Order: sequence, then structure tokens, then C-alpha cells
Amino acid sequence: MKQKLYQPDPVEPLQCPIGVFKGSARELIFGTDEEAGFSPGAALAIDEVCKAWWQSSGEPFSACVTKAGKIIHLRSYGDRDGKPVTLATKTPIASITKLL
Repeated sequence: MKQKLYQPDPVEPLQCPIGVFKGSARELIFGTDEEAGFSPGAALAIDEVCKAWWQSSGEPFSACVTKAGKIIHLRSYGDRDGKPVTLATKTPIASITKLL
């Protein structure tokens, strides 16, 4: 669409991120902030922001932050129907997940 509207140079097709390979499937693995190319303490800072958002919004959610094939943050926040939300809790997927 961008190419049609603005007629810039040809748009490169989307590429699957290059990550860690095990067998025939691409997989993410847990790593440190530094291994993923983040500053030390990034995962802790992300966790603090997520906790604050949960406390102010009351909306339960799960968050996963990855870069360079490394997971630096994977956690669920909040309660739904009086039970803690976990990574295994079924949840509806809506427009906000389009970035996935």
C-alpha cells in the first residue's frame, strides 16, 4: 500500500527474524538482557512498568519481550474471575495482538 500511495523505491518483503535454530523449527530461548542487546536491568525495568500498568488499569495481561532470538521477559500480571492470570490462562486475542 505504501508503495502504491507514495511510489517510493520498491518495498522489501517482510523477513522472518533470524533466531536460534533447533532442528527444523525456529525457536526463541531465554537469555540475558545483554545477550539480547538490551542494557543491563532492562528486564527488571520492563517488569516494573508492567506491574504499574496492571495496578493502574486493573486489566490482566501477559507480556513477552524478545530480541535477537532471546526472551528477556515472560510473565503474566493480574487476576481474572478471582484467580491469578498465568501464562497458561486462556484469554481472548483482539486487535492489540496484531503486532505478534
